[in-house]
Amino acid sequence: MSIQINITQNIDKKLAAITLAGLNLDEAAEEIGQDFVSLVRLGFRLSEDPYGNKWEALKMRKGKPLEDTGHLRQSFTAETTSKSIVVGTNTPYAATHHFGAVIVPLKATRLQSKVGSKKSGQEHQSLAWKVKDVWYFAKKVTIPARPMIPNESDGLPEKWQDVAIETLTDYIEEAVNNA
Repeated sequence: MSIQINITQNIDKKLAAITLAGLNLDEAAEEIGQDFVSLVRLGFRLSEDPYGNKWEALKMRKGKPLEDTGHLRQSFTAETTSKSIVVGTNTPYAATHHFGAVIVPLKATRLQSKVGSKKSGQEHQSLAWKVKDVWYFAKKVTIPARPMIPNESDGLPEKWQDVAIETLTDYIEEAVNNA
């Protein structure tokens, strides 16, 4: 799961100045990409999407959403060129949490998962998961959307734009002062 956002949004004049000066944007784009990854990780710490909307709270355990192991948060990376920044993750379950999902059985009335032991004589056929030694069963599971990166329709959040503009401004000033 990734989103590609050209860094030209609301910063065309600065990019034009850099292009006219013949400057290479690779370093600036890499710095902006790392800043964007930091903003994704900040979203995890605050339990909110890139636009400042709070994620739905957990129902089955205490703590913050998507922070059980920290693997998803740490999996985000940025790939950059002088013309684009792509922020994303290769974690298979990221899209499920980003967009949300309803998990239901395809050919049965319940999701199938064998739980329990033959010794105790307690076996269950349904979707099951364990939280602090308590088993939960369900016919369907709804995972709420918890967006982690910006979406194309809403564009780059203002905070993200500010970070990009600040980095580009610093980059231009440094290039001009060193010329």
